[in-house]
Amino acid sequence: MARCYSNLFNRLSGQLGRVIYYQVGDRLYARTTPGQMKDCRSELQLYYRERMRKTATFYGVIRQTWLARIWQMLGVAEHRSGYNLFLKANMRAFNGEGLLYDLVHFKF
Repeated sequence: MARCYSNLFNRLSGQLGRVIYYQVGDRLYARTTPGQMKDCRSELQLYYRERMRKTATFYGVIRQTWLARIWQMLGVAEHRSGYNLFLKANMRAFNGEGLLYDLVHFKF
């Protein structure tokens, strides 16, 4: 990943060849596209995929509430999106079946 400082790249966003240009906040970054990757389907990998999917679904439910606005404000302070911060904080609270099973790790 590289930061772009040139005026030429200030408004550039998207993919050009194998390089992807994207903006996070007021900073512009460039990275190459990932190469060929194998889709790992081990039992543990499928468990974590489902856990992430259910956590993201739960965020979709609260997205229109005041809780999402709080997560967004917290995300601005850490240069992340509220969605990203919510997933990071609450992934451990969900299990592979998509149930909220650990209220100790769940954070509003």
